[in-house]
Amino acid sequence: MALLQNLENNYLSVAERAATLQDACEKLLRQQTHLVALADALSDRLSYFNELEGTAPPEFLPVTC
Repeated sequence: MALLQNLENNYLSVAERAATLQDACEKLLRQQTHLVALADALSDRLSYFNELEGTAPPEFLPVTC
């Protein structure tokens, strides 16, 4: 009987850890989705400057060291 109780305890422990892992993965996925959307928004805003850089006269371009 102790063996069955031990097996049940181990099963419950694994199930709890799996649920915790799943919650963490879902949170990371939400964060990733948010960060991708943020990166896309920044890329859209920067596209104007990237286009401008190709057409601006050299005296208006930033100096790089």
